[in-house]
Amino acid sequence: MKFNFQNGKIILRFTMSFIIHQVLLMLVVAFPGIFVLWKPSAVIHSQALGVSSLILYFAYCLFYGFYVAKPMADIIVIIQKLAKGEYLLLSDNKKLFSNKLYREVFDNLNQLSHQLQETELRRKEFEEMRHNWASGITHDLKTPLSYIKGYTDMLLANEYSWSQEEQQDFLIIIKDKTSHLENLINDLGIAFLMEDIHKLSANLQTIDMVEFIQQIIAEMKRMPHQEKISFEFNFSENNIFFNGDKNLLKRVFINLYSNSIIHNKEEIHIKTSIKSEIEGLTICILDNGKGIAENDLKHLFDRYYRGTATESNSNATGLGLAIAKQIMELHGGTIDVTSKIDKYTKFSLFLPYNK
Repeated sequence: MKFNFQNGKIILRFTMSFIIHQVLLMLVVAFPGIFVLWKPSAVIHSQALGVSSLILYFAYCLFYGFYVAKPMADIIVIIQKLAKGEYLLLSDNKKLFSNKLYREVFDNLNQLSHQLQETELRRKEFEEMRHNWASGITHDLKTPLSYIKGYTDMLLANEYSWSQEEQQDFLIIIKDKTSHLENLINDLGIAFLMEDIHKLSANLQTIDMVEFIQQIIAEMKRMPHQEKISFEFNFSENNIFFNGDKNLLKRVFINLYSNSIIHNKEEIHIKTSIKSEIEGLTICILDNGKGIAENDLKHLFDRYYRGTATESNSNATGLGLAIAKQIMELHGGTIDVTSKIDKYTKFSLFLPYNK
């Protein structure tokens, strides 16, 4: 069995403590006899000598029991408090001299208490974030549905005679809201799979990434109300191949492009570049929008995080970027973001050839 230095220290301390207490016990039991030898002229009855030895023996046993059992009792109480969610520092308990025998135990309990407290705080923050997200998703579902229902009712109303141009405008709005619902449902489907990473698997196939990204950009351009958005795509080679899941990677690019479009109401220019390197693909998506606040950058890839600047009527779901990161990691890749307020937002992606 492999020797553990930390365990060796504990064993040595307990061994030395046991030896010292055994020596003290022998001295306590032998004390009356030593007293007689020291003062042979003293008259001590044998019965009194036995009683005094017995009293000293039991007194020492009580002391030893307190020395050994008191810290164990403290440890049990601490564990019970931890089980109830009382995460307290144990510095006061460590002041007892007998607790030095168990100092590693108290140190580890103190560390455990701190970790459990942090975990509980993160859990509460996550639950609050998920609750707020659920409320937002309810609104996100109702809003496009109300548009679709409203404009459909208007088209079907017999008391109105809409012109061809008006009907076309209504249908564009309906298509826009339907596309939003489709993206939302796709994100929700992947989000449920994200709860168990083993359920999210990649169906790998060879993809021409240049043609693939061009198709996605063309699809984004066909979406309604994209007149103020311009795209630029630069690539180092005409054909850059990668072995990945086409549908999942498409979700990554759509979510990243949608993030730029949703959070920028003014005219923006989105520049995409792809470069083939020895170890994999480097992809950059850069926009000249309003940027992302530093506080939001820290949580940008967290599930259910909608951002402090997200408007109530925004199409943001709080899932898109978390899903993008999850898909990149599924391919063995990475995704990072840098941003400067009123200047730019830049997403840097890396997809390795060998996962």
